[in-house]
Amino acid sequence: WAKHENVNHYATNETSQVTSPVLSEYIGVQLYLLVGHTDRLQMIPQSVAFLLCIWLVWRLALRIGCNTFWATWVAVLFLSMPVAFAESLTTQNDLITTLCFLCFLFMAMDLGEEYQDAALNWRFTGKLLLLGVSAGLAMAAKYYVLLPMGLVLLWLMYTYIKKRVHPTLIAFSIFVVLGVFL
Repeated sequence: WAKHENVNHYATNETSQVTSPVLSEYIGVQLYLLVGHTDRLQMIPQSVAFLLCIWLVWRLALRIGCNTFWATWVAVLFLSMPVAFAESLTTQNDLITTLCFLCFLFMAMDLGEEYQDAALNWRFTGKLLLLGVSAGLAMAAKYYVLLPMGLVLLWLMYTYIKKRVHPTLIAFSIFVVLGVFL
């Protein structure tokens, strides 16, 4: 994009170059332009996403009931995965997608567990908006994340139905998440 000086489609025989999601590529172009048309900082988004993923995995482990020792162990296991570590040193966007999905999962768990009596208030609406934003950013990074996100949303709706949350609130939740997501 920076070399062509526009974001229009360009002639290519590789269809994945014009049909793939563009979030991390957009971030990469901004870094490319920021540092004076060099690629010295192209790996920074993946490296930062890797570090944030380690922290979120630790927080999610604590959230599901692990003590600090086991949560740290889970984070170390994520840290030591060869694929995740190797991709943190590349320009691929898998860790950015993972970060968006972990944020989505964290917000969904928060909405599913913390709200014993879900009510329509600003805090609930804000968390729904963050859920939709994280889903939209994940989809802008890679499409395949939609399947696990759909499963998490089904769990969240099941939780609300099981808690006998008012149907209007469930409909509002679906509307807000899909509205922000799309």
